[in-house]
Amino acid sequence: MIQYLPSNCSDLASVKSIKELAATLDITKYKYRVVTNLEDFVEKVQIFSEGMDDKAIEFMKYLKSPNEEEDIMFSYDHMVFTKVGPVAYQFIFIDQKEVVASLNFSSESYLDALVEVADAGEGEFVIDKDWAEKFARQR
Repeated sequence: MIQYLPSNCSDLASVKSIKELAATLDITKYKYRVVTNLEDFVEKVQIFSEGMDDKAIEFMKYLKSPNEEEDIMFSYDHMVFTKVGPVAYQFIFIDQKEVVASLNFSSESYLDALVEVADAGEGEFVIDKDWAEKFARQR
């Protein structure tokens, strides 16, 4: 279950939280996530549609993102997970709503990240770049 909560929402108190919604439903096998923009919403849908774990994907994005401007020959605002072909995946780098680069990754890399995050983030609803950075610093 993914809740889209716009970052510019002025009356957050009037929005039923995902915790309240989850308490009324018997969906024990569901994951609950809150996102603040539509691009993140679409990415989460894609991740879950592939049967993948968003914690592993966010952790991989953190590990694969260049830390210094000197590391890359382009600038970008953020990275997004996407599927290319029947069984191939990549991260695309986006700058001002345009794709400026892409980075393929193997299923082995994903499985390694999945093992790393296996017990992390239980009970957390916001799994994003900040979560991945916090997780990486705590391990």
